[in-house]
Amino acid sequence: MNQSYRKLLLISLTAACVVALGVWLSMDYRNFLSDEQNQDTLHTQITNLHAVQDAHYGLELAYATAVQEGAGKALVQYRQARQRWEAALQLALQNLEGSPQLHHTLNTLADDARVRMGREAQTLETIQTGGIPAEPPSFSGLDAYARLEATLQTQHELLDARLGSKIRRFFYIAIALTLVLFSLLGTALCIMNFARLRVRTLEHKLKEEATHNEQTGLANRRYLNDWLRAQISTASRMGDSFNVMLLNLDGLDQISQTYGEAMTTEFLKATAQRLVSNSRAGDFTAHIGNNEFVVIFSCEPDSREVGRFAERLIRHLKKPIVPDLPGGLVTVSIGMANYPADGTTPDTLLDAASVAMQQAKRAGNAAYAYKLESRREGLPGVWEVSRF
Repeated sequence: MNQSYRKLLLISLTAACVVALGVWLSMDYRNFLSDEQNQDTLHTQITNLHAVQDAHYGLELAYATAVQEGAGKALVQYRQARQRWEAALQLALQNLEGSPQLHHTLNTLADDARVRMGREAQTLETIQTGGIPAEPPSFSGLDAYARLEATLQTQHELLDARLGSKIRRFFYIAIALTLVLFSLLGTALCIMNFARLRVRTLEHKLKEEATHNEQTGLANRRYLNDWLRAQISTASRMGDSFNVMLLNLDGLDQISQTYGEAMTTEFLKATAQRLVSNSRAGDFTAHIGNNEFVVIFSCEPDSREVGRFAERLIRHLKKPIVPDLPGGLVTVSIGMANYPADGTTPDTLLDAASVAMQQAKRAGNAAYAYKLESRREGLPGVWEVSRF
């Protein structure tokens, strides 16, 4: 027998077992529902029997009161109590129609009670007419109700025990089926989770490649544009401002020609780390070209803080940042543009920062520049350039 036939036989046997188990569970569950319904019926019968017993006790109490008082009002109350007993009795007999023996027992008990009630009614009429009753009034025993209730209670307890046994059996079967199901599906779930993890890893990698620079891991130009649009939207609603700082590395080509591309990549990574470490928590850093970085710096338009920040970046990037590579080989020129003074879109802000960066380059290496608004109306703005 080859492997295909073995698999087919195993699948057929498993399916047959599952079908047989399903049929058995279906039949057993149907019996369980029937027992549960019988249990509810017994509970209703016991409740109705209690109502008959209570009504009978109230009838006897009303009879004793009528005998003692001998008033017409007491006789009316006795008749009302008897009507309540009859109503409770009829409801109890109706619910016992499915149990002929219990129905007959209760009916016999009711006939005896009616005979006794007839004698009680004659006694009350004699008292009302001023005569002396033929026999003294006395309470009738209620033991017959207790015996009937004990019979119903015994049946109820037996059903409780049987239902509890079936529930436990269903529970054990459910546990067994769950274990079998987990054992069959465990391998498939592991494979699916592994495949899903691989897909998520690839998706995350593709997303990172689409929004981050491959060399430094910083946001690329695409991500920068999206971030700037969100920042502009927030700033316009809140009435805030921020600065776009465009950094250009001067002398990077010399490192590439002298030390090779691997050292250039290492230098760019170290530069990105130094920019991030010297930025504040709310600043945003991006790498948009081989030798161009962008830092978004939030401050007031006329604040000197942005100038001090640019000076700190220039000084830190002058220092050695890569082992075996002397400092001072690369300097940085920084151009700054302010929102909303220099632009209200990502492109206009980056263009304004690029023009400012060219002004810094004209001043020499290690400089920053920004457009200083004229304090007199009608006069053009001037460039503020600082070199270090």
